[in-house]
Amino acid sequence: MKQLDLRYHLKCILKERDMSQVELAQNIGISATNLNTRLARGRNCQLSLLEEICKALDVDLNRLVFGTSADWRPERTLNTSALEETDAMYREKYIATLEDNQRLHQELAETKEKLYALEKLSLQSRKSGNGE
Repeated sequence: MKQLDLRYHLKCILKERDMSQVELAQNIGISATNLNTRLARGRNCQLSLLEEICKALDVDLNRLVFGTSADWRPERTLNTSALEETDAMYREKYIATLEDNQRLHQELAETKEKLYALEKLSLQSRKSGNGE
């Protein structure tokens, strides 16, 4: 399975280009520390940053992300069980979110009912206080 190891792939590309990460950071207009921190996020790295890096290094996004050429497609080589595991994880999160949403809607409905009952009591109290 191809690894999504941005820092490793970037290191290899920089070595080929005889360029440092500091020089790359300067070329894309950010500090070396900022670049390193953003790359440390790995899969959560912003696409705009990856595009800037690819442009500065004149490489394809697949090469940077997967260490492969442009014709490689992840769906051809990804482990099916890993995909199923990921799918199951997201389904569980989705179901949990739906259950939370349903619970919150129920709580909101109950709160509205309580508020309506309090308003009704308040109105009745004002009417009885005014001698009506």
